[in-house]
Amino acid sequence: MKKIVLAVLVMGLLVTGLWWTIRRKPGTVPPTEDNGSAFKVETSASGMVIRYDNPQMPLRALRWMPPLPNGLLLVQVATQSDRQEITLFKNGALQGTFLVPKPAGVRDGFFRLAELQDAQVVEGDVAVLLYAVAGAGDDEPPLVIALDLNTKDIRWIHRAPGEHLAMSEIQDGVIYLYGAKTSPVKLPLALANGETTSPTGARSSARSIELPADVQEISDLKPTGAWTFLLAHKGGLSAYLGSKGWQHHPMPDGRPDYFKDAPGVLAVSAKKYWWQPYPGAIAQVSADGTPKSFWSPEELATAAPFEKDASLLHLLGADADGKLWFDLAIPNATASPEASTGSSWKPETPAASSAEPQTAPSAEEATSTKLEDWPGYVSQGLDRVYNWDPQKKSLQRAKWTALTTPQGFQRPSNGVRFRPLTGALLQDNGPTAWLVPLSSLVFGESSATGKPAQLK
Repeated sequence: MKKIVLAVLVMGLLVTGLWWTIRRKPGTVPPTEDNGSAFKVETSASGMVIRYDNPQMPLRALRWMPPLPNGLLLVQVATQSDRQEITLFKNGALQGTFLVPKPAGVRDGFFRLAELQDAQVVEGDVAVLLYAVAGAGDDEPPLVIALDLNTKDIRWIHRAPGEHLAMSEIQDGVIYLYGAKTSPVKLPLALANGETTSPTGARSSARSIELPADVQEISDLKPTGAWTFLLAHKGGLSAYLGSKGWQHHPMPDGRPDYFKDAPGVLAVSAKKYWWQPYPGAIAQVSADGTPKSFWSPEELATAAPFEKDASLLHLLGADADGKLWFDLAIPNATASPEASTGSSWKPETPAASSAEPQTAPSAEEATSTKLEDWPGYVSQGLDRVYNWDPQKKSLQRAKWTALTTPQGFQRPSNGVRFRPLTGALLQDNGPTAWLVPLSSLVFGESSATGKPAQLK
């Protein structure tokens, strides 16, 4: 009797399963976690084109992050089913798609609408992702998620105001969260023993560095060690030296008024630190911000027929070979036509050369180009990019117009932002991105740059 009952139960289960299979609608099948196959990669005349094409996975948003070092590229994929994912490429080849789980304590609405603002990746280890929602109140600050690329689990989270991430050297194991008007936060990549996270999302191992009054509106941060960093800001250059505190260096005189609001920029390459206080000028500094050498437009002369470009050179960063890259800044049309003159900012030592360093430009020379001279020059086009080899004292020029563009894309133009250290730039038009190796640019005209100026 028992055998008969058991047989009837088994038969009932089989019939029920068959009925459910027939009745089930296709749309109820759970989406796959790995939609990396939806990205198609094609080579182009200049670089490669990566296209997202998966009609089975309707998207809420697709955001291409700027290329990262070591050939890495990260894409945010936010689906209509409220899933947050990232897809990682290396040199155009798919490395994997990772589901980003919603951390405990994070509101569903925030996570569903969260936009990936910045990202840094330690290859084969962790992706640090900065999410924020436009218009969110102070009670919902940005969310930093460290996603372990091996376990595919969240390693840690931290919530605090901030707009950018800055990674230290790998051996230092630290990343900084910072913003224009917020205190930098030091976040160790690894979990500390006994580490906890508060109900508000604050890591117990996170350290917020209080800003002194000398630091005004941060524009750039570059780590110089596990506990030290340089800050470019409206008031000049500041160095945080850990237990030694802060060291400040004021903005050098001589900045034209039409660049009075131009943000300072930092670059690091092979333990060499560079600071551009304003377009047209560049300084090499020590890790504590102490100035070593200074080049003005007179020393960073650009080749004919674009000699005036020298006063517009805007630092983009340094590449892996130590070359500095520049595009061209546009003078502020609302500024006073007169320029500031003179300089009181002194290098640590004269330039390393047997010859005497050059003298800074006189007041008459500094004001030789007025604001009213610029509109006509700018209207002729600024579709040029430069790289400078400080060792060979050579400043080379390339034109964006020389690039062959794939169908559906516009050619890069002045103002496109990229990180030279990554060796690539990215243009996107929504579901498709064009990854352009910087080696595709053909540099032609060059000029010899002078010795750094010794400022009075």
